[in-house]
Order: sequence, then C-alpha cells, then structure tokens
Amino acid sequence: MNKPVQFKLLFFIVLVLVVPKFSLAQVIINNVQTSSLAGSGSAYLSGLPAQDINVARLHAFEYPNYPMAVTVSAFPFGFTVDNNSVNIDLYNELFGKDSRKLLPGGEKTFWSESDKTKLINSVEDVFELNSNISYTLLGVSYYYEGISSTLAFNITDKSGTSGTLNRDLIVLGLNGNEEFFNNTISLNDTKFSAWWYREYALSIATDITDNVPLSIRRFAHLYDILGGATLKLITPYGYTDGDGTGTDLYFSTNGDSIAGSGKYLFRQSYNSALDDSENDGSFFPFPSSSGFGYGISFGISGKINENINVSLALNDFGVISFSENAEIRSRDGQINFGGFDEILDSDRVEAQADSLEDIFNESIKKESFSVWLPTHLRAGGAVKFSAPFSYVILLDWIQGFNDNFGNTSIPILGLGAEVRYFETIPFRTGFRVGGKDGFGWSLGLGLDSPNFSAEFGFRNFSYVLSPGSSKSISFSFNLRARFMPVVNQLTEL
Repeated sequence: MNKPVQFKLLFFIVLVLVVPKFSLAQVIINNVQTSSLAGSGSAYLSGLPAQDINVARLHAFEYPNYPMAVTVSAFPFGFTVDNNSVNIDLYNELFGKDSRKLLPGGEKTFWSESDKTKLINSVEDVFELNSNISYTLLGVSYYYEGISSTLAFNITDKSGTSGTLNRDLIVLGLNGNEEFFNNTISLNDTKFSAWWYREYALSIATDITDNVPLSIRRFAHLYDILGGATLKLITPYGYTDGDGTGTDLYFSTNGDSIAGSGKYLFRQSYNSALDDSENDGSFFPFPSSSGFGYGISFGISGKINENINVSLALNDFGVISFSENAEIRSRDGQINFGGFDEILDSDRVEAQADSLEDIFNESIKKESFSVWLPTHLRAGGAVKFSAPFSYVILLDWIQGFNDNFGNTSIPILGLGAEVRYFETIPFRTGFRVGGKDGFGWSLGLGLDSPNFSAEFGFRNFSYVLSPGSSKSISFSFNLRARFMPVVNQLTEL
C-alpha cells in the first residue's frame, strides 16, 4: 500500500469511523450558549442551560421578565473536530480525490518528496487530533413553588476521541530511519482514547442566602446566593485507550542496528452490541451498559450588586468502572539488535532471540478497570450593562484535574459577551486561550422569547470565515420551549 493511501486510511478511520461509532469535557459541546461564549458563562447562564456549567444557576429564570416554571429542551446537539497541524487545504491537497487522481477512471499517484515535506513541516513536535459529539435525549426543568426550588433531569450521550502522535513516527513512516542514524526516537507523547457513555443527571438548585452566615456574606459582599447539586448515574457503552510512554528506539550510525525499549498499555471495554461479529449490525438506542459510573457536581452563585454576579462550580467529580469485555494489554521489553551480521555469529544468536522475544511478549489480562470523570473547576464573573443597549461581559477560568474524556489539566481562560440590541435576539461571541487547542474565537446567534428559544453557535468560528486555513470544524444547535408562567415570584433570582 503506498503512503498516500496509508495516511488517508488513517485519517478516514479517525475522522469518519471512530467518531460516530464511539462517539471536551471542559467544553460542553451541546450547550450552545457556553460554546458560543468561548466556554464562559458560569456566572450568567440561567435555567436548564446552566445545569452542566454551574448547577446553582438552574434556579435563575432564563427569561426573568416572564418567568416560566417548565422548560423542555429539544435534542440539543453539538460536535467538534480539531487538530493542531493539518488545515483543510493541506488535507485536500494531500488526500483529496482530485489532487490524488482517485476519482473513477483516474490514475492513482504516489506522494512526491514535496508532498512528504509539506506534511512533516505542518507538524511541530506532536500531531494532535480531538473530536467530540454530544446530544441530549431528554432535558426538562421545573420550578417547584412548594419548596421554592428548581429541579431538572436530563439524559445526555457524550462521545469522542483524543489522540497524539509523535512527529518522529510520521517522519519514520514517510522517509525511513535515515534521519535518525545515531539518534533516538521516542513514543512518549503517543497516546489515544475513544469513548461513548450516557449520563442520567438529576439536579436541584435553590436560594441559599439565609443558610450562609451573615458574617460570610458581609465579608464576600454577596447577596441573593444560589446553590445547587447534581447526581449523575452513568452507563458506559465503549471505551479504549493506549499509551506509548516508555517506548524509544536508538539507531546506530549506519542504521543497521537498533537498541531500545518497547512499552505500552492498552485498555478496552465495550458492549457486545458494538462488536459486529456478535450481532447483525443493527443499532438499539438503549443498549446494555459495559460498566457503571457515577458523578456529582456542586455550584454556588451570588450577586455583588445588581449588575455583577460571581460563581464557583466543581463539575463531574466521579468515576466510571468498565467491566464487560474488559481487557488490559501491556508490553514492557528491551531490544538490542546488533545488525544482520551478528545474527551469523552463533554466540549472539541466543541473545538476539531473547531480545526479540522479550519485546514481542505481550501481557493480556481480562479484568475490569476504572477511569475518572473529566473533573474540572469553574470560577466565573458576569457584569451586566443596560445602556446604550443590553449586554453582558463574562469571564471564566476553567481548571481541569485530569486528561480523561477530552478534559485537560491545562487551564482555560474564556472571555465572552452577549449582546441584545433587540431583546429577543441574543448575539454571542468570545475568545479563549489555553487548553488543548490554544486560542479560539467563538460565535453564536439565537431567537429567544418567553416561550421559545432557538440557538446555534460555532465553538471555532474561523472555519466559517476561512474554511481552507482552518484546522477545526464545530457546530451546536438547540431548541427549548417554556410553559406555565410563574406568579407571586421575584422576576430574577
């Protein structure tokens, strides 16, 4: 198989097959509002959209001048695919049917040295590819006047892929090992994961002002304090990950001998319905679980004055345990191959054989394993302005505590704004820095009335403005309906 076909197959598997079959934790991709606000909004989003961002603000009415007791979300959906190296123009040039003459009747071509150089030069140290797909099957919230609290329930599927590949492997695959003579290549940054799980989340939020000691309220200059909590029960359907940390190879000055270590860890668990060899390929929307998980979230939000809100939320503290078809594969061996000439030396044959057997010896364990949820902390602020028209400036700091399920321990700073020149048409935009993908510009638009809301947004708007130079694609969409006007209640909590 020639190199263009090999690399095109790799891209196709990851982008087209892996994503929908298995599928950024800090990025709630199906939440149009926070996606459009560059991840900010934990001190401003209200009602059902706040449930996964800061559950305390579930108790703030989305449309404060016309508060409604019931909100139903209509299949919010979002997806994003991004990488750090190959833009769409370069992908089409290297893998496109026209450029590679792969159309019916066309002649297949091989990559030139120039083609190889373009791909290699597009990658710095590590090639990284991430994707996320998320959608809510059911989302509903209800303001219960009897206990002056808001309850919410939703069922959400989250899936995605995350992977990194050392640049040295790309060079080795395209050009051979000549560039690594008398040098060492490493796979320490080569990792991947893919997942699909479903959350059943039950939340409650209420006004806790009277439960906070007066001394603390005065010290923090807070009033109208909201608090909330969420309990999640999780049914995973498929998970796999791999880590090449500890694998490195040293090539001699003429490349005829190799020394190094081969080490990796590979884990997988999946529902049998995902294995085509055990079913007829049909899909059931409520398959059985491949394990069990749980998570909790907490949030608090308060006012400094009528125009300034602050918030703090800890989201997704919990773990998923995988048991069905669970398997852990590992390898940890050394290789010391002194060249083909040494194989002819009988004194070296046994040592060479032991070295090869050692590095190819794989340990396979049929046992369950656990993965922590994408736990992260959000601290946010929101400043409201009413002149010359209504707008809000938002700032969020997001700190993840692991790299699981699209999460990242690299902090993210999001600066967003929502503008309502017309009350029913919110315009949202924002900029973020940090995280896995560095700088990003988000944009979104909506139609928002007391009884109905329709919104769409782009987490990475650069794709729309300049699709050829973009390295990511994203889109989010949501519909919500609100019923049952609330009477004898403050218009804004």
